[in-house]
Amino acid sequence: MKKFLSLVLALTMALSLVTVSAGATDFDDDGDITYQEAVTVIAGMGIVDGYSDGTFGPDEALTRGAAAKIICNLILGPTTADALSASSAPFVDVPTTNTFAGYITYCSQQGIISGYADGTFRPTDTLSGNAFMKMLLGALGYDSDKEGYTGANWTVNVIKQAVGIELNDGNDDFVGSQAVTRQEACLYAFNTLKATMVEYSDNSTVTVGDITISSQGDYSDVSNSTSSDGNIEDDGLMQFAERYFRDLEAEDDTDDFGRPATTWTYDGDELGTYANDADATYVVGDTDDDLATLVTDDACLDYSASDVLSNADVFYNGKDLGTYSSNRDEYPAGKGDIIEAYENDDNEVDTIVIRSYTYAKIDTVDEDLSSTHENNGASVALELVDIDDGSLGTWYDNYDDSDEVLTGYNSNYTEGTVLAVAISADDSDVILDSYIMESVTGTPTSARTVETYSTDKTDKASQVTDGTITIDGTRYEYAGQMTGLSTTDEVDFDEEYTIYLSAEGYVLAVDGDASASLDDVYYVNMVYKETTGGRTRYYAEAVSLVDGSEVDLRLADSDVIENNDSDHTLAENGFFYVNDLYVLEEDDDEYDGEAYRGQDGYSVTMGPLDDDVTSSSSTIRLSDVTTYDYLEDDDGDEVETEISDVTRLYLDEETTTSIGVDQAQTDDSLDVSFSTGPMAAKAYDEDSPSSGSSENLTVFVIFKDDDRDAVFVVYAASDLKGGASSSDVVYLADDANNAVGSGNYEVDLYFMEDMSLAEDLVISDENITNRSARGFYTYEVDEDDVYTLDDDEVDFLGSNEDVEDETDNVAAEDVNFDEVYNYLITSADNRFDAISFADAVVIDTRSTSDKNNSLYSGDIESASALSSAINRGTVTADVFVEDGEIVFVAVKSSARDTSIDDGDEYGDLDHIALSATTGYIGVYLDGNAEENTDYEVTLSILRDNGYVDIGTFTVTVSAGSDTGRIDVSDNLIAANNYQITCGDETFTIVYTGAST
Repeated sequence: MKKFLSLVLALTMALSLVTVSAGATDFDDDGDITYQEAVTVIAGMGIVDGYSDGTFGPDEALTRGAAAKIICNLILGPTTADALSASSAPFVDVPTTNTFAGYITYCSQQGIISGYADGTFRPTDTLSGNAFMKMLLGALGYDSDKEGYTGANWTVNVIKQAVGIELNDGNDDFVGSQAVTRQEACLYAFNTLKATMVEYSDNSTVTVGDITISSQGDYSDVSNSTSSDGNIEDDGLMQFAERYFRDLEAEDDTDDFGRPATTWTYDGDELGTYANDADATYVVGDTDDDLATLVTDDACLDYSASDVLSNADVFYNGKDLGTYSSNRDEYPAGKGDIIEAYENDDNEVDTIVIRSYTYAKIDTVDEDLSSTHENNGASVALELVDIDDGSLGTWYDNYDDSDEVLTGYNSNYTEGTVLAVAISADDSDVILDSYIMESVTGTPTSARTVETYSTDKTDKASQVTDGTITIDGTRYEYAGQMTGLSTTDEVDFDEEYTIYLSAEGYVLAVDGDASASLDDVYYVNMVYKETTGGRTRYYAEAVSLVDGSEVDLRLADSDVIENNDSDHTLAENGFFYVNDLYVLEEDDDEYDGEAYRGQDGYSVTMGPLDDDVTSSSSTIRLSDVTTYDYLEDDDGDEVETEISDVTRLYLDEETTTSIGVDQAQTDDSLDVSFSTGPMAAKAYDEDSPSSGSSENLTVFVIFKDDDRDAVFVVYAASDLKGGASSSDVVYLADDANNAVGSGNYEVDLYFMEDMSLAEDLVISDENITNRSARGFYTYEVDEDDVYTLDDDEVDFLGSNEDVEDETDNVAAEDVNFDEVYNYLITSADNRFDAISFADAVVIDTRSTSDKNNSLYSGDIESASALSSAINRGTVTADVFVEDGEIVFVAVKSSARDTSIDDGDEYGDLDHIALSATTGYIGVYLDGNAEENTDYEVTLSILRDNGYVDIGTFTVTVSAGSDTGRIDVSDNLIAANNYQITCGDETFTIVYTGAST
């Protein structure tokens, strides 16, 4: 080792007057370089050269000869190493005239490399990662013999040591047996510059009797007390560069995003600033997460609150947002954004950085620049445009004013190249970073409508919060800054699209022929007139198909929708009902238009609903329809053509938009609901019009011509039934016994939208006929915050309907669960067959006495407790299902403990019940029956003069059981009040029936 160092010092001193020239980093193929920082520094120091044609060849294999040159440049410096020569051929295949002869000779003499047994060196052969790492370890001072870098297992020892000191840092895919590429060699050499050197203590011998024991000295880190300490690390130790490249300095800095960074300078020249590796990184997937959630949630950055400094700096695309404490409840990050955390020396987060990218395309590349631009360092000007080809501005490959630079520029940036760009939040004319995006081209098979941020949540009101597109079987999510589609655009499934993906796989742009916008298409309920100051104006009460908003549009004149005034009531009554779709276009604050009868590629069918639609339905069927097809004549003008009736169409949870218009063609205000996917709606039942069916319902379906996929479905009815979603449904969790005024009661409600519990809410007794009527309801809230509950709109699981993967926003009551495995639950009637409830909210509505008399006497308030209870016996519960999984469980009863002595050896009648949805009468004992026991239950219906008996039914409780049931649904009519009695027990309920 001493000989090795002496030679290094001698050569350095002898050649110290030779000028060192830093290598250029602007190679013609720099766009193919992955390890930009490493190549920039290593090439800038002259350790690795490019080729004469201006390229670097980053992925070309490193040869043995080139590896010898790199080692010499590292140890001696490029100027000293360049002076090396060979007075004689070091190997038979390396003549003195070989480009690498001097380097090979030097490395061979120092024992860093060796040849083959046949006397050759094979300088053009590739070098494995193991072999190159062995060279670098030797340069750092590790002794090959002492560390076991020779012999059969040398590769194991080399890689163990190299990985241990992070010589492979930055290449997670390092495979030592593979040939090293040129850019990988730069990375490993760059890591060597930052690595700490080692030295060995002297060998020692100890003689004990006639035995002499020799011990080799262990290595230790080389200390550094010179002025170079701190050039790389201020730690009192000698990093490789601090010994051999004292003009190289790594300075702590901050990059344009606000990230902690390192600025590299060599001999006074700045080589570049590069962000440090973040201590934690997360790609934002949920736009509902505030900053505190993104930082501390275990699904995100996963820091404990105590490990995040309250005064940690928060940056968004370079803009200082302030401290963490002032932003923890804010929503600064959008979907697909990258959030990074940086820690101080005490492992506390002191910097949080959010990076957000958007779409830009290079429209022109201009190399004919003015002398002014060239004098500022520019050689190329690039104009960027947005997805609509609107100019974003012009930037340069290089410029004295860094704000003018297209940061990230490389030689692959040509006309038509699509980029992801991070625009400064402080200055929209400054681009902080850019890179070339990957693209996918194909015909979409599905797409979820674009949704945007609500303005009351974040100042990014224009950013996307939801939406997907599926191409070639892969579903891609839209990023927050996605462009190319708006909330009013529809994807045409017959056209080819190109989507552009961020590095994280989110869609930043959709480029293709989206179908014509439905901006101007409305459902028109009525036309009315208003006369003021002797002037009459006409208005359309309408609903926009784009977002379901209700609007009143001033018409150009009464003739716009004149054809629908069949009974000419406009003149007499001041209004007439329309109940049709119209295209209404604005001109000077007035609207003109015509009936909507489709557009290119789309047709319209309209008529009554033939069968109920649920939120999980895949088809919709109409009856007595009129169907229109969009055609064009020879002049390209639309021709309204009635075609063969289309009565059956397909619904999709992602591509179908549903709009419910309730109280249409009535004097009441319209009640509009809007959702993506199928919307539950009940068809009109002429045999039982009061059974909860929709009244005066007309359905309008806009569908694709080729495959009859419904794109928009509008349900318009004077009384629309069955249109509830989870956002409308609550669960009444307790008895309505606490009166707080005339007809009002204080109760607890669980909201299915977010599974939250609201305690002590006031409800009206309207529609609540039984004070113990726990169950699912929709609700309305008046100005006094009084809730009115109604179960007519809830979509209940039918008695013959099974839960499938597509079952969504569906409730089921009085379900008997008797089997569970790994959080998959099965009901006694198999309507629920291995349905997941792993993430469900579970509540226990049993009384204390019921719990005490049950086999499971503890609280059932978790999925694990529910599993334990079912394993001991049947559990009866009300449940709510979303996307084929149970998300809410209200436990009503569980299997009784028959060993409890309540004075009788066997069970007595405890209570009776009538299911509001399935029509089953249940008889429940407080213990198991000794033998088959019959109970006579009388069923009555409420009439004007009170309850009238329908009949008496025998319910049998079998021996050894505590429950008996009988189906009486054939005797029930929905929306009627029923009462059952058995002995002294009475039970009253409003029967709703269930969708089938």
